[in-house]
Amino acid sequence: MGLLDRWTRDRQWPSAELAAAPAGLLAVPGDAGPPLVGYGQLPLRDPGFTVERVERHGPVSWVAAAGSRVVLVAGAEAAAELLADRGRAFSQSGWPAPHANTGLLARDGDDHLHHRRLLQEAFTADRVAAYLRRVDDIAKRDVPRWSSGPLVPRLRDLADSVTTGVLLDGASAPLAEVPARRRGNGDDLLTALCQARTPEGHMLTDADVVDHLDLLTRTAAQTLVTAVASAVLHLGRDPEWQDRARVECLSVDPPSVDRLAGLTALDLVTKEALRLAAPVPHLLRRAVRETSLQGRHIPAGTLVAFSVWATHHAPATWTEPSTFDPDRFGDGRREERAHPFAWLPFGGGAHKCLGTYFGLHEVKAVLHAILRSHRWALPREYAPQWRCSPNPLPTDNLPVVFEAV
Repeated sequence: MGLLDRWTRDRQWPSAELAAAPAGLLAVPGDAGPPLVGYGQLPLRDPGFTVERVERHGPVSWVAAAGSRVVLVAGAEAAAELLADRGRAFSQSGWPAPHANTGLLARDGDDHLHHRRLLQEAFTADRVAAYLRRVDDIAKRDVPRWSSGPLVPRLRDLADSVTTGVLLDGASAPLAEVPARRRGNGDDLLTALCQARTPEGHMLTDADVVDHLDLLTRTAAQTLVTAVASAVLHLGRDPEWQDRARVECLSVDPPSVDRLAGLTALDLVTKEALRLAAPVPHLLRRAVRETSLQGRHIPAGTLVAFSVWATHHAPATWTEPSTFDPDRFGDGRREERAHPFAWLPFGGGAHKCLGTYFGLHEVKAVLHAILRSHRWALPREYAPQWRCSPNPLPTDNLPVVFEAV
């Protein structure tokens, strides 16, 4: 099929499939975008793209993008249908490269549940406490050395150090390390995966360990870089919140799990930073059978991209959603409780990230180190553009002028 024929087909979709839609279901509104190329990678590269689509078409719409026809979905109500997926109508796998999935993201149904049970052993309270001690040691070593300049490269270097020191314990070739780690007593993630065992005695194969490790290390690094960049950006424009969080952090050290629980301002800032810049901006699914979303007909085989970013910026849920306002998570408001699927920085439903507990504490531990060693300011009008690569980051790498505390 030629490009022109393909574009013509895409512009007409989904009329053909929807002609025989079940009674009571509506067509998915949308458009194919510019001739021949459609919207390209823009819907997945620009985290704010779906925000505008929701304003124009509602919570479910389609575009020609990423070489395919994609249904874009946003909003807490739509999330409850798609992510809970009680009818098992959607699969996490099936997206074309470069969006191919690994680890738990490549598994559905009973297979997913089996592997999830095994991976839970790597995120027990004791394991997370051990990981956090290592994160704190690395942050205390590296963060005080930071000088003024683009922040994102420094965060990437820090994330690499955390991956090597906390998650891999120095392993450069994880597969070769598996036999020794199965016999060892380390407190790193690789060892935890090698030794995970169900009550029935099932364990991960060597290949499974490496597969899951690849996903977990990548998502942990992406979460750390994006969340901390978001927090530094907004704290730089809000000296009052920066000072509140710093006073707390200076009063507590080391930042253990129990001690972090008492740092209210840091907790509110972290949650708001994750809301404003979700580290995983899209959750990708594929319809394995004919189904519906928000009353719209979804044919079998449809690629679906749920926008966490747009959901976190929905005016129906969040007061002035573009504003940095950590108090929205405070006891007097608790805006995230408007809906169980309103706040989704770690996904939701059966496939919610197993590392949520660790991810939150990892971000807090790094912010704890930054606030104790540096202060900084950014113009209130400074508003960098965010692009996904694959996680959202400021395109200018967030230049920051640091001063020692």
